[in-house]
Amino acid sequence: MTIDSLANEVLGLVFEFYQSTLPPGTPPIVVSHVCVRWRRIALDLTSAWSTLTITGVRRPEVLNDVLSRAKHRLLSLSLVLDFAGIELWPSDRLADCRDTFRSVRSFIPRISPLALHAPSPTMRIVLSKVFQDIPLPALTSLTLLNSRKDLYVFGPLNFDPTVFIHLSLDRVMIKTPVLGLAGLRSLSLTHSSGSFLNHKRLIHPRYPTLIPAPAMPHLIELNIDAICILQSDNGPKNPFKASFGTKHLETLRLANVDLRQGEIQFPNAVQLLFQATWGPNIRDLTLEKISEQAMMCFLHLVTDPRQPQDMAQDGLPGLMYPCVTRLTINDVAARLFCTPHFMLAFPGLNELCLSGVDTTRVWFYLNSTQQDTGMPWPKVTEVTVDGVVYQRSGPAPPQPPSEIASGA
Repeated sequence: MTIDSLANEVLGLVFEFYQSTLPPGTPPIVVSHVCVRWRRIALDLTSAWSTLTITGVRRPEVLNDVLSRAKHRLLSLSLVLDFAGIELWPSDRLADCRDTFRSVRSFIPRISPLALHAPSPTMRIVLSKVFQDIPLPALTSLTLLNSRKDLYVFGPLNFDPTVFIHLSLDRVMIKTPVLGLAGLRSLSLTHSSGSFLNHKRLIHPRYPTLIPAPAMPHLIELNIDAICILQSDNGPKNPFKASFGTKHLETLRLANVDLRQGEIQFPNAVQLLFQATWGPNIRDLTLEKISEQAMMCFLHLVTDPRQPQDMAQDGLPGLMYPCVTRLTINDVAARLFCTPHFMLAFPGLNELCLSGVDTTRVWFYLNSTQQDTGMPWPKVTEVTVDGVVYQRSGPAPPQPPSEIASGA
């Protein structure tokens, strides 16, 4: 049997498998150029043309043709434009750039997931010419990554709250009307602005009349990396009010948390971060690269009897995470979490993942019996260290080189 004897449907499956071996967002252009039959079959696979990664702005007519082959399907676009200085390009190349963006703009009603990776000047041009201040009716997910170290503000971007569920910003801040965030399920902020977490700093259509908080009441997943939020804005008369709800929050990652931002220390901001992100139904918690001072602040909240009673369980003081079953700790000194109070805050834990910590100290503590609390985390039988699973009752995994060198 030769490949030419295969039915069109079977050959279409072969093409789909071939496409799965290509880098994400690569359409099956090669197979569409083999012969007339193969081209007809490839062009009929609308799903094969609905996911595209754009890495340049040359040949806009080809881009328009490729996007058209998806027909009425929703489009998944990734724009990886790792270049700057567009405004200084020669006129012919600038025309191609303009036509490329015009082509993308014509497909906006069908763009669903969108990812844009570019330096801030290029990102500003793309967003302002294509996506800014127009309806985005099909957009479900937006990822913006600024490849420079500066923080840029873009917008306004108008999301449809009935479909928009995921937002990821890396060294980017966006302006968007608060109503468009009502359906958000997943939020990731990396080296961005903490003002996005403040309900009073969002765009309210009838300001100074504010829409009741929180603007994002249905978050399930929250990632906060190197973000500082302040206790108050423009003085104590305007205190921080969270723009997100934590009632439905199941996955939380806090990374690169430090009291110091440049030359200034913000201990209240760290305390506020831990308090504002606490949720009674969190199941998966990651603490990554938490400074010693910030971790001490977290331990203080865990043991502070002044915390509201709805943050406590069974009369135990401080923050409690009764539903957390998976805890990931990366690059945090073991002495800071190998304590009775810390472990009492996670009574339901059954999965522990570690990376960049002193495993000898952890193993000694896990296999010891505390006078007041008994064996820590009795449901944890295995521990994952740097991706390798170890039995709790077995010998401790080797320490990472950084721990050996520091003697932590």
